[in-house]
Amino acid sequence: MSRLEIGVVCLASLGGSGTVAVELAQELAARGHRVTVLAEARPPRLRDANVDFAQVVAPEHPLFAQPDALALAATLIARHRERPFDLVHLHYGVPHAVAAHLVREALGASGPALVLTLHGTDVTTFGADARYASVIAACLRSVDAITTPSAFLQRATQQAFDVAPVVVPNSVDPAIFRPDAAGRARVDEIFGGRRAGATLVHVSNFRPVKQTRALVPLMQHLTRSLRGGARLLLVGDGPERERVEADARAAGIGDALRFVAPADDPATLASWIAACDLFVLPSEIESFGLAALEALACGVPVLATRVGGLPEVVRDGATGMLVDALDALPAAAETVLRAPAGARTAMSIAAARDARERFSPGATTDAYEAVHRRALGAFRNPRSD
Repeated sequence: MSRLEIGVVCLASLGGSGTVAVELAQELAARGHRVTVLAEARPPRLRDANVDFAQVVAPEHPLFAQPDALALAATLIARHRERPFDLVHLHYGVPHAVAAHLVREALGASGPALVLTLHGTDVTTFGADARYASVIAACLRSVDAITTPSAFLQRATQQAFDVAPVVVPNSVDPAIFRPDAAGRARVDEIFGGRRAGATLVHVSNFRPVKQTRALVPLMQHLTRSLRGGARLLLVGDGPERERVEADARAAGIGDALRFVAPADDPATLASWIAACDLFVLPSEIESFGLAALEALACGVPVLATRVGGLPEVVRDGATGMLVDALDALPAAAETVLRAPAGARTAMSIAAARDARERFSPGATTDAYEAVHRRALGAFRNPRSD
């Protein structure tokens, strides 16, 4: 593919959509494209000096508390007029779909081709709300290609917005997320030297949809049933964190839980995960489950609810276990943690291998470049009615 000027628009959080966007930007830059990431702040995982960064700043006016679609569209248009983009790839539908529509209306045929990746709640939440669905659907008609990371989200997008996206699965970097026993000492330090028969880990933004409070009864069971007890490392922060802490204290297992702030450095996060025996994700819905994929790449089996795109990531019984209800978590966790050492090792090896083979950055970037080529073709050679 010829060298392109590409803009990648994302949210500047540690969430999945921002992570996916930044990793794609860095992969595209490594292939020789000139890439600029645009966000309200520099994304934590943007570490490649070959990728430019442009900040989206809200107008200094009481009406604008933070950058919105108007601010993003204005930034894209100004940047395009200064150094034209061939293509802009936007990640997350709200407010980026609206910004894409404004850019297309303002620049028309002189603007860039537009690609939008929908990541989850931009479909499952806003798409389910009639007040927003019709507006987002209209804006989606302004872009040249739409992608989703899972077949589950592809179906939900078709139902919500009557458009047909292409599935491009998320990827994981096996050079960073890999099996590594060296992190065990660092996790021991987090627990103040307190050891246990099994170490579980959970990584999320602690929003209600993650159902993190279900981790407390799970740990209450495991601390009593497993030889040597169990401990749980919780990585992240969000509105449910204080409730989880309070629940754990009330259940008498506060000492078995440790909370750590999100790690800006993915290698640090990977070392924490790789030191654990089981990754737990009891979500109400997951459009893909990037955190689960990162755990698998570290050779850590995943215990998760059978929802959304998770069955596309976790091979039930081979790389982890999927349950249909929260009250099934304790028994499933015991099944994995009490399995013979050989079976646990086999599942760990299978998890890392499956993540590496099915979700490689190279394959994902190949797929996105194919989408980019089609989008450029559709934009430059529109069909006549």
